[in-house]
Parts: sequence; C-alpha cells; structure tokens
Amino acid sequence: MTDSNRSTTNRRQFLAAGTAAGLALLAGCGSTTGSNNTTATSTSTPIPTTSGPAQFGRAALLGPSTVTLGESFRLTLDVANVGGETGTLTTNIRVSDGRSILDQPIERTIDSGERVKIQTDPIQFDVADSYTFSVGISKVSHTVTVEPKTAAFGTTFDLLDTLKATVKSIDFQPAVLYSPSGGNQTLLQQPSSNRLLAVTRVDLENVGSQSASLDGEFQLTNGELRRTLGTNTPLSAAKIDGKPLSDVQLSAGQQRSGWLLGEIPRSTARKAVSIIYQRDSTGTSPELKWTNTPQQGTRDLPQFAIESFQLPNEVTEGESATANVTIANKGNSTWTFRGLIESRTGNNGNWGGVAPITTQVRPGQSIQQNVSINSSADGTVSYRLAPFNQTKTVEYVPPTVAFGRSYTTTENVKVTVSNLQTCCVLS
Repeated sequence: MTDSNRSTTNRRQFLAAGTAAGLALLAGCGSTTGSNNTTATSTSTPIPTTSGPAQFGRAALLGPSTVTLGESFRLTLDVANVGGETGTLTTNIRVSDGRSILDQPIERTIDSGERVKIQTDPIQFDVADSYTFSVGISKVSHTVTVEPKTAAFGTTFDLLDTLKATVKSIDFQPAVLYSPSGGNQTLLQQPSSNRLLAVTRVDLENVGSQSASLDGEFQLTNGELRRTLGTNTPLSAAKIDGKPLSDVQLSAGQQRSGWLLGEIPRSTARKAVSIIYQRDSTGTSPELKWTNTPQQGTRDLPQFAIESFQLPNEVTEGESATANVTIANKGNSTWTFRGLIESRTGNNGNWGGVAPITTQVRPGQSIQQNVSINSSADGTVSYRLAPFNQTKTVEYVPPTVAFGRSYTTTENVKVTVSNLQTCCVLS
C-alpha cells in the first residue's frame, strides 16, 4: 500500500559496504589486504603475447548466479595483458541492467603476459531483481539474481532498518459483515464466484528512534488485497477484530497489530498460501515472502449450505416477522457463519440489509436460528439470506382491530376508533 507516484528507481538504489564497491587485486588464488598497494604476480600458466603496446583481453567476469536479498557477494574480473609491454588497465564494472547506480572505475598496472583477478568489495542490494554487470573493456558480463527472503508464517523480517514485520496467520471466510459510517445499516461483503475472503494478521514494530512508514506494500500471491468494501467503504467499517493495516506510520518504539483483507480462489486457498512484501513494481520478484503450508497437505476451508429459510406468507403491518434459518457446516472444522437477511419491496430494486446473522457451526452439524425482522413496509416484500440466493415473499396486510383498540401505523401514528354511533333518518 504505497504511493503509486513514487519513483521505483529511488527504491532500487545500490547498497554496498562503505556505500561504494571497492576493488581488491588477487595474486593467483590468494586475496590481498588492500586495493591500492597490492601488486599482481604472474599465474603459473604462460600466456601468449604479441609484440607492441599492452593489450587487455581473455577477460571473464565471475560471481554467484543467485543470492538472497541482503546477502553480500563479490564479483571477480579475470583479465590478462596479452601485449608485449606493461600497461595500465583503465575500465569500469557497472550494472548495465537492473536500475542500480553501481559504476566502479578500475585502474591497474599489469605486466606483459600476466593474468590478474580483480575482486570487488562486498556488494549488497535491497531490492530483489536480476542485475547484469558489464565491463567496459569487453563484451563480457555477468548476471546476478537477487531472490527474496523466504520463511514460514511467524518469522520476523526487516521491512526497513528499524521497521520489523511478522505475518502471523491467515483465516478464510465466505463473507464479511460491515457497517458504513453515518448509517445504521449492515451490509455483506462477498468474494467473486468460487473465491474466499482471506484475513491475514500482521504485527509491526518500530525499533528505531524516529517514526517509520512502509516503503512498499504487502500482497497476496495468486489473489488480491482489497482496499475498500463495497463500492467505496473504508476497510475500517468491517466487523473484523482489530484494525486494518492501511496508511501505516509508527512512531519511535511503537508496536501495531492489524489485518489485511484479500480475496483468493478457493482451489488456491487449499494449498500453500504466501504473503509477500514488494518494494517496487509488481513486475519483479518480491523482497520478502511468508508462506503458510497446510500440515496435512490440503487445507480445510469453510463451506456452508442453507437447509431451510422460512418466513410467514402474511404479516400484519407494523408487526415483526420471524425468519427461521437453518445453516449446515459441510466442512471438517468448526467455522463461523456470517450472513445477512436482506429485503426489497416487490420483485425489483436493490437489496438492503435487514438482520445480520453470526453463528458458530460445528463440522457436519446444522444450527437453527429464529431471527426477528422489523419492517415498516406494506404490501409485498421479498427477503433473501445472503450469501445464498434463496428468497421468500411476505405480504404485509392492514390489521383488523376491534373498536376501542389502538393501532400504530407503519409511520408510527397511533390510531384508536371508538364510540361508534348510528342514527336514523326520519321521514
């Protein structure tokens, strides 16, 4: 959850020990103690030379093919003077692909027929990607792929030098209830077909002496994280314990626990699920990756079915109707069902929330609930239990009240009819 206008280039800055990559000269296979005062010695294998000035060739750039984010590595330039005279090698090692500012000059005196190995100081990157290094004297290059740090849920990683994060758990739900601010209506957030909502718990801690905020964003692999509910309702309106991790900024020493709300295919949720942290564009590898793997290989997921949804056919205007609901848990674990009885006048129009239902159901069992529905409607009203599509219709009819009895209308007006008098017409 980052500022989309922030330049990705600034987040791909090269990090090296001492802020720059120095160069050390290796004599044969042994390292030396410094790059400025070290001299090279000839290798044991004779190198054919040509007469005339120094010529540098037979170059190779060597190093690891993959490293983990934050891991230091070195590159080695293997080069020979194939000319007939001693000469000074002047070139550079730079990143030609990978958005890094590394461009390290090299200047080294090499005798005729001598091969030397020039090694960089430790190099380190803070953004996972593939970086191609090139040498100015030839077409030789070497690519190093920086892979993300990976671990299981519960592991703490550094998002920044002072900001730590621990992805704790993930919970899958068929639906989430929420109440927009400024109103008293409850709504139901449902995922797309054959998908589930995923609630991921994350702990953050600022161990520094200054405030800190995220320099990247969390993402749900093979799924999407939601930033709103419904059309444009903030995540804070969700009836989920805790607060969402949005617009995160922690003061010095502050700890914060929160959740991320995502959506993921049901088939994917059964297997290993990962939360990643991405510092730059989504087209590259993430920097950090937490994975939750089911102990039995396949994860049990919530699966509910509606066994019955009953309402009276007719209700007196101004009175409450009672809905009888029976929900079955088809899964193998105890899950919490979250549903919402919705209504609309007639057979058209938008559905509106009437009565939320939250209940825990044991595996293989059913639970029955009677839900009171208060309505000020008259005429025909349709009801349904979301996230299911089964509907019922109730006809609200005017009351029949005896003389002297009071009746309160749907507009909350009390009406009493009494002392009926009759008269006759005299001819």
